[in-house]
Amino acid sequence: MKKIIIITSVILIIVISITAIFAQDADPVISYKTYLSDSGWDSNFVQNGETAGEPGSGKAVEAVEIKSEKLPITTTLQARANVSGQGWQDYIENNGILGDPGKNLPIQAIEVSLKSAFGSVSLYNVYYRTYVSGIGWLDWTKNGETSGTVGYDLPVEAIEIQVLPSYAEAPGSTEISSITGSGTEAMKLDLTLTKEDGSTVTGENGKTPEISDEGFTSLSATLSDSALPDARVSYQIYTDTDGWTDWVDSGNTVETKEEPIEAVKLKIGGRLENFYDIYYQTKIKDYGWLDWTKNGEPAGSIHGNNPIEAINTVLVPKNGPQPGTVYRSLIDFPSGKYFDGRGIIVSIPDQLVFIQNEDNEIIFVADCNSGMANTESETPRGEYEVIKKSRDTRLIGEDYVYDVSYWIPFIGQEYGFHDSTWRPDEAYGRDVYTYDGSHGCVNMRLDDMKEFFDLVKAGDPILIV
Repeated sequence: MKKIIIITSVILIIVISITAIFAQDADPVISYKTYLSDSGWDSNFVQNGETAGEPGSGKAVEAVEIKSEKLPITTTLQARANVSGQGWQDYIENNGILGDPGKNLPIQAIEVSLKSAFGSVSLYNVYYRTYVSGIGWLDWTKNGETSGTVGYDLPVEAIEIQVLPSYAEAPGSTEISSITGSGTEAMKLDLTLTKEDGSTVTGENGKTPEISDEGFTSLSATLSDSALPDARVSYQIYTDTDGWTDWVDSGNTVETKEEPIEAVKLKIGGRLENFYDIYYQTKIKDYGWLDWTKNGEPAGSIHGNNPIEAINTVLVPKNGPQPGTVYRSLIDFPSGKYFDGRGIIVSIPDQLVFIQNEDNEIIFVADCNSGMANTESETPRGEYEVIKKSRDTRLIGEDYVYDVSYWIPFIGQEYGFHDSTWRPDEAYGRDVYTYDGSHGCVNMRLDDMKEFFDLVKAGDPILIV
């Protein structure tokens, strides 16, 4: 008899629980409000998919207060936030605050779910979406999935949350609800270039093989395996004859009419540009590798007939470390710019030395290190000429004694061109001259100075600009 009573009681409890679930006088509701940087808490809670926060204002959501009402007795609301500088916080249940209001630590992503006890099937889905700074509204997601960004330091500016019956459709698109660093690591950027002989080379993951004694006449690029379906890469190419072409998008080919490609621009489009920078560098004929640049800036050379021999590209998350130096990605060769005929040009801002021949063609270019900027040792700008050429010379000043292999003075014995083997390789062609320049001479690497020494003649004009 006792067994019958116990079994009956259990059945009654189950029936009462199920009845309680289905006998609610209204669907469950989640109310929420946000704490915004510079303005504090919203004045009122909102619900049913209404907006909390100020999308597009630039004010970051630092906290979200959530309240649940009329949940089935077997269901628990769980939520958590990913906070700048902290990562994912612990879950709250049913009612509580996500984030840390007033600490200037923006929320970057949220997760909200309705957990049913004992593995029972939930009768409801909780949908939510976030407005991310610089991107806009991401798509809807539900039931504990991530909404927002992870790994990009982009704050949420507004949220919307809505509870719907499990049979109901989502309140909008669910295509792209979050972006995480791990979700885009599989991206591939491939370049295909056509050589002057008609053959092609492909640079997988953005690195092209190096060529010599010829150039490229066309370029195409593809971006694949992106987490964002609207992601694309666009590009332009340059020749002295044609100038810059129009922008061309992923998968299409842009080609030159006569001359090989001398400079390029690359940029990424769609929402991917809010998460990534595209860096690229070029190797140009008769000079070598230039520095990196990014996001549509020019790379290569102009006015010098120095075609590109190779290209490297890499996608870097926003605010991530640059792949290398970015001092100079483009050389504007001064062919015939300052004078006609043979002569030497020294560009102090560019830290470059050029030799121009009788036909106004640049036949030599090399990095240099000039006199310390904004001091008495600054290399004097103006017009000069090569006085003489000397080998194995000792240079003596008030506070230095240097033995150099090549010496070409242009102002007495005080100012001239010479090698400086005591300097590290990275001291040339950079802004080092602003804090560790020479005593006034124009220094070059030993190999460059040897070539320069062999090319110049006594009496050659010199212009330092």
